[in-house]
Amino acid sequence: MQTHWVSSADYIDGSGMVNLTFDPLLKPYLLQLKGNFTSSRLEMLLSFKSQYTMRMYSLLKQYENLSKRDIDLQQLREMLGIAKDQYPLYSNFRERILEPAQKELKLKADLHFEFDEIKQSRKVSAIRFRIFY
Repeated sequence: MQTHWVSSADYIDGSGMVNLTFDPLLKPYLLQLKGNFTSSRLEMLLSFKSQYTMRMYSLLKQYENLSKRDIDLQQLREMLGIAKDQYPLYSNFRERILEPAQKELKLKADLHFEFDEIKQSRKVSAIRFRIFY
């Protein structure tokens, strides 16, 4: 199953408050939320220009204690919510997703990353992320 966390967000004028509505499919998970969660500053997440930067941040935040993580390229595309027909060439994926997210996280976030390409023959099959604070 794949879903978005927030189904709607309404800013209340002059109050500095936002009302969020979470997807109902998340209810069983949110009610049992005790220790396995990722905490992030909302203002930082909202400052990201790209949805992929936000998703990359959330993904890497899960592995911040490991400081290194290898992720299969196809699995990474799925984790980031990228359709199979979107950026079919790895070079486009790198230029439009990985590199912009890398730059934006370095400027705005409490963590950033560097990456190496893991190849099978001449084709990139996985990405090795090195996570820094």
